Amino acid sequence: MTQNQTSDTTNKPRRISVKWKLLAMVLLIQIPFCVLFLLSQRSAMEQIEGQMAKSQADALNVFAASIQDQMTKASEFLFVNCWSEKSFMDAAAAEERERAAELLELQYKQAQDLTDSAKSIGAVVFLNPEYDFEIPVISWEDDTEERRERLMSAARTICEETDSLNTGWDLYLLDDRPYLARMCCRESLYGVVLMDLADISSSVRVDYGLTSSVIFKKGNQLLTSALWTRGYNGSMKYKEKDGYYFVKNNNRQYLITEKTLATLTVASASDFLYDAGWLYTITWLWAAVALGSFGVAYLYLRGTFFKPLNGLVHAMEQIRGGDTRLRAPRGGNREFDHISDTFNEMLDVLEQWKISTYESRLAARKSQMDALRLQIRRHFFLNCLKNIYALASSGEVEAVKKVILLLSTNLRYTLDFHKDAVDLGTELKMCGDYLKLQSVGQEHEAELALSVEEGMESFKIPPVSILTILENSCKYGSRQAGPLKVAVTAGKRKMDGREYAHIAISDNGNGFPPELLEKLNNDMDSVWKEGHVGLANTIVRLRMLYGQECQALFSNRKGARVEWIIPVGAFGKDQGIGTETEERSAGDEAFDC
Repeated sequence: MTQNQTSDTTNKPRRISVKWKLLAMVLLIQIPFCVLFLLSQRSAMEQIEGQMAKSQADALNVFAASIQDQMTKASEFLFVNCWSEKSFMDAAAAEERERAAELLELQYKQAQDLTDSAKSIGAVVFLNPEYDFEIPVISWEDDTEERRERLMSAARTICEETDSLNTGWDLYLLDDRPYLARMCCRESLYGVVLMDLADISSSVRVDYGLTSSVIFKKGNQLLTSALWTRGYNGSMKYKEKDGYYFVKNNNRQYLITEKTLATLTVASASDFLYDAGWLYTITWLWAAVALGSFGVAYLYLRGTFFKPLNGLVHAMEQIRGGDTRLRAPRGGNREFDHISDTFNEMLDVLEQWKISTYESRLAARKSQMDALRLQIRRHFFLNCLKNIYALASSGEVEAVKKVILLLSTNLRYTLDFHKDAVDLGTELKMCGDYLKLQSVGQEHEAELALSVEEGMESFKIPPVSILTILENSCKYGSRQAGPLKVAVTAGKRKMDGREYAHIAISDNGNGFPPELLEKLNNDMDSVWKEGHVGLANTIVRLRMLYGQECQALFSNRKGARVEWIIPVGAFGKDQGIGTETEERSAGDEAFDC
């Protein structure tokens, strides 16, 4: 994989796996049902609370209306049958008790009728404080002496302490006991109607058939008490709704409804003992079913979908990494087995095609390489033969032997078709022999300077690769005013945590033409098309041995300079495998830049 491919893979955004999408979908399908059930449960609870509150409020309204009706009857009695009646006025003017009692006989009977029909009326009392005159009418037949005395005492206190007469019903708290009282007065004769709120609260179940307890309050002040008011404070109130609210007290829950009565508030409280446990049980059961179905779905999908999918993905990743002999596993469901079989058949076809292509391209490359190496420059050998003839004519036998030996060594090295790579030391030795051949008969002998780090002599390069650059320098870099100087340096460098071999060949010639230099660094195909096959073929052969990471840099630094940057340890990465750019020429014509 190239550096760009690695970067693309690294920068590629991570996507959510399809298996997690499926599990999320299963879970998301459960969520609306759970939410819907919880909402329906809440709605059911609110309906139950609302119905109970309505029923309790209706009973409280009947009770309050009954009390209000009795208060109206008592008011009519006081101001129609007492204050406006002549007998009451005569009784007020009478100076004797017996005479006053006779005159109030009609009012006495009417008061008895009132207390008998109005259960909330505790007592009707006629009294004249000046003559110590009292006629009580008590509502309960089985009344106690203590109650009679309490009501009479309340009537006396009200008559003594009140500042207003005939103004309406007033609330009195006497000995921490609440009373509603209304009175009328002629001269010093009072008619008083008492309603004992504590007695009313304690008798609502018997007298009015209410199943809930009733208390009276004025504002936030509790006038009467019940079980739920013991230790009551405002923080016990919660869940206030339109028309009712709840109170938690004494580890119990009460449903409270209220009704305004005159200047008071009547509150009805009942134990909210409705058992909604079955709703919560169903909720937990539903949640358990949802989680259970999620688990069952996961187990089912893991066996039928996730496992074969993971196996298929893993096999593809292994194959992508280079293990082309691996095959996708079977053992899932029918669909995945069909995908695996199709994928494996495709791999088999590709493997056969790859082998066939490899063999055909290898044979073609071998033939091409052999042909390229045979393309030895004719004028090079003609010059060598011409120099040998000149040396022989001048009788320089030893020089002739030396040139013939160098030429034969060069031919043997150039025509060796069995080696795809040679040691750098061997290549540099042949470069030295080549410069010696080129220097025969020349005014200035070419110079070769070598700087090779220890261990680099055994580094593998394609044969005739540096020799190709050297011959290019001999052809275009020779100077008339001085000798040709060629320098070769080789060493190892570390870049980005990786080790690379760095080989540089430079001369003191005129350098590359600017147009050719631009194409050598950026457009090697056009270099090949323009006939500069030697340089192009050298780069192709290097990349055949070391892969596409092998780089070549061309520049002008007081002459032509060629640099190779080769990854260490990548030898043979693409060797023997066809490359996109076919190898051009390694022989004589390769030197025509």
